[in-house]
Amino acid sequence: MAGIDIICLSADEQMKLKIVHSIASNIYDVSIDDICSSARISRRTFYNNFQSKYAIPLWHKNFICKYTLDKIGQDYSWEEGYERFFSMCLKEKKYLLHTAQHHYDSLPVSFDSALETSTWYKNRAQQLGRALERQGIDPSEKQMRYCIEMCTRIESFAARSWIGSESPDAPRVIAACLVACVPRALYDALQKKEPQESVMNGALVEAAEGV
Repeated sequence: MAGIDIICLSADEQMKLKIVHSIASNIYDVSIDDICSSARISRRTFYNNFQSKYAIPLWHKNFICKYTLDKIGQDYSWEEGYERFFSMCLKEKKYLLHTAQHHYDSLPVSFDSALETSTWYKNRAQQLGRALERQGIDPSEKQMRYCIEMCTRIESFAARSWIGSESPDAPRVIAACLVACVPRALYDALQKKEPQESVMNGALVEAAEGV
């Protein structure tokens, strides 16, 4: 078994995560004052971190991806990255649902069906492109561009379905299912030769709670 990762959050990340974890119900139903009171911060501190409460959901998803999906092809294999992603989503599920910007099956907006216009979708595609460039592969090549598009769509669908499920499969199970759907050309381009067995860091979410 691999050792548990120790992820050192920046002061900025710790404060933003503290704000995320202070949201006790759907983001449409709480005010900035409610959030500030729960987080025990001033309105000034809130606006130093987020332009509005509606900026919270996208930051939260990008934060999760930063430590999981975005490391595929660099630090993690596909299997490791996906398992870590779903493990972290499981720990953050309550907050993912609380920060949903609408009630579309109780799913987060950045995993919704409007993939082409989703900022998260574009960010994820860009991260895959950068990972390919680090391997000396042109992400703008037609076949690879198609693979990136399909992969991000599959990831989004899997995340939406899994997060919205009342009885989700274990992270390792859904990760294996998702890996099987990754386009082969993309999988081979970014797969590590000797993937390590993954263990999700259980201390990540708690890091913000002590702030």
